[in-house]
Amino acid sequence: MTPRTPRRRCALLLLTLAAVCGLEAQQLQLVQRDVYLMGTHALVAAYASDRPAGLATLESAVSALERVEARLSTWRPDSAISRLNRAGVNRAWQADDATCRLFADLHAWYEQTAGAFDPTVGALAEAWQIHGAGRMPEDAELESARAATGMKLLPLDRSSCTLTRTADVIV
Repeated sequence: MTPRTPRRRCALLLLTLAAVCGLEAQQLQLVQRDVYLMGTHALVAAYASDRPAGLATLESAVSALERVEARLSTWRPDSAISRLNRAGVNRAWQADDATCRLFADLHAWYEQTAGAFDPTVGALAEAWQIHGAGRMPEDAELESARAATGMKLLPLDRSSCTLTRTADVIV
């Protein structure tokens, strides 16, 4: 019998780990679900010990996504974002606590990235018709869309949790 060197011990440990991981991977199965959220098709997937467990995990994930969609989707007329987008220019719009915290974060990210992160690109999306066939906007239309873009046009008053569209900005 040959003595076990540190190198052999390490190799034996790696082979044992590979065998254990291989057994675990064989026991897990991929469970998938197609959903349509925020105007797009999504495939949600999870690995689970069996199909019912996987479906329960996916149901939990889809429920969380649906809660976010209900609040933030521009594809749903009853969402907070859609209501904000319909609010009149220069009129304070009352946000709920969660939406207020979200917009505080959005403003911070906008500032930290010097405007590179900007969720107020709705006018640009419309000008380019990115949710349709797509097109090249005319220069004047593009300039108008740019003028209606920027978090600076959607100030947040944290003390009252209100947002005010100072231009026809679309989130």
